Amino acid sequence: MFKYKAVMDKIVCKEIKLEVENNNSIIIPESVQEKINQSIYQVISVGEDVKEVKVGDLITSLQMNAMEVKIGNDIVVVIPESGVLFVMEHDESSGKVINIKKK
Repeated sequence: MFKYKAVMDKIVCKEIKLEVENNNSIIIPESVQEKINQSIYQVISVGEDVKEVKVGDLITSLQMNAMEVKIGNDIVVVIPESGVLFVMEHDESSGKVINIKKK
């Protein structure tokens, strides 16, 4: 995997698959996530102008805000900070989202 350095207000991410669960234990299946045209990304680099997102965060963005870049076998997504809908807290041991912080 290449090392990526985001610039300005850009966020470099990898798309991931997670079960999204809110505090009422409602799981949003992957098929529904696709229907609302959004994806979940794990942040791997942030530009110097990014204020509310850090490396390791899970974020969502409408696909129209995300630019997919393929370099060799690596596929990353570049999103401007203004394109982030919200940041999710997750339990790494279970892989489930435990809290959603709107931007």
